Amino acid sequence: DGIISMFFSPTLAKIIATLVVAMVLVFRPQGLFGTAPR
Repeated sequence: DGIISMFFSPTLAKIIATLVVAMVLVFRPQGLFGTAPR
């Protein structure tokens, strides 16, 4: 969030960060590292 806002406006940074999280949830519902650690 902080890194993105250095390049974009804070409002746009929040939108981008939210979209990135949403994309991860859509395309990788099992998590970023494959199977979740037990």
